[in-house]
Parts: sequence; structure tokens; C-alpha cells
Amino acid sequence: MVSERSEWWQTNWSPDLDTAIYDLNSVRRRKSQGSHFQSAELRGVLDRLSYSFIKCKQQHEFLSTGDRGGIEVGEEPTEIQIRAQWILYGMDWGQDRQTCDLIAAVEDLIDLLFDCPRTKLAAYGTLRPGEVNHNIVADIDGIWRDGTITGEVSQVRDYPSFVWKVSGPEVPVKVLFSNSLHEEYPRIDRFEGEFYERVLVPVTIDGFVHVCYVYASSLA
Repeated sequence: MVSERSEWWQTNWSPDLDTAIYDLNSVRRRKSQGSHFQSAELRGVLDRLSYSFIKCKQQHEFLSTGDRGGIEVGEEPTEIQIRAQWILYGMDWGQDRQTCDLIAAVEDLIDLLFDCPRTKLAAYGTLRPGEVNHNIVADIDGIWRDGTITGEVSQVRDYPSFVWKVSGPEVPVKVLFSNSLHEEYPRIDRFEGEFYERVLVPVTIDGFVHVCYVYASSLA
């Protein structure tokens, strides 16, 4: 659900975070298409995340400026910090490691750092309350909030289709916050079909940035 606290990145968003999330979306897309890529590309996503968190160091930071850029655990590390430490430095990043395991690890880190994006879905088209396909998500227990994303919306096969562009115009969205969303994504993915893909994007809600999923065009 909606977190009662705010993290430093929600009001100090960095373009480096945009880049890291964009890269992760690209790697996930290539994996879904059966394309081959090196695990070093996923490590690059982590490097950009680490760099951005170091550069934007604030009260709620997770990363330090040590030689390894490691998690700042202190004398009594939190569970989140311990888990993030393992994801960054406890994994085998060798070429023989299964790509799906590496992607899952990076997504786990993004969930840890960005207040669990898998519990947030931004809708700009027919999934919104009052729209023709809202019944697909109407029974999911949660709350809806107004927000904006940046990019372009066009009509594809008579349905709205979104492309995320960091410097694009603002697009109004309705954001569903639900702890059960991750269980519903396979069903919604099937409904959206081959012309849409579920990607991570930054969403602004009441002046704060939230990282959420959105169904964007798979043709971009």
C-alpha cells in the first residue's frame, strides 16, 4: 500500500536512476524475446544505481563511498541492508550463472531501494477506473491515486499505447497501490498481449516520485 514515510530519492530524483531503470527494462525485454546478452550488462545496471545513490547521498541512503561501493550496514544493519548487501556482492556474476537468476536479483534490489515497485501499477488508458477494461483490475484490493508520467501516448489498433520518454510531456495516470498486484501480473500480462510490455517508470504523485509498473508499447 501507500508508504507513510518518504525516502530521499522521492524528492531528489536523479537522471542516473532514469538510466538504470531504462537499462533494466531493455534487458528484461531482450530476455523475453529470447535474445542473448552478457551478465556484465546487468552488473552495469547495478553500477549506475550505485553511482546515483552515492552521488545523491542523503539520510536514507543505502550505499556508501567505500572502495567497493558497498552497503552501509553500521553496527546494527537492518534486514533490508543485509539483503541488499547479498544481492550486490554475495552473488556469483560469472558467465555460467543463469540470466533469469541475475535479472531476479536486480529486480529484488530495485524493490528494496524503491519501496517495492511491484505493488504499484500506473494506468493511463482503458485499465483506469471508469474505462472500458477496468474490470480486469477492479477486483484487486487496493487504493487508487492520481499521478503523472512522462512520455507519449498514441493510438495503436484503436487502443492507447504509451512510450516512456524522460523529457516528454506529462501524461496523467491512475496508480493502483496493492500488495496483491504481483500475484495478478501474469493474468494482466496475458490480457495486455503481445503489443504491450510491463515496464518500470518513475511516477510523480503529489510531488513525490514513486517507481511503478506500467503497460507500455512493445513496438517502440
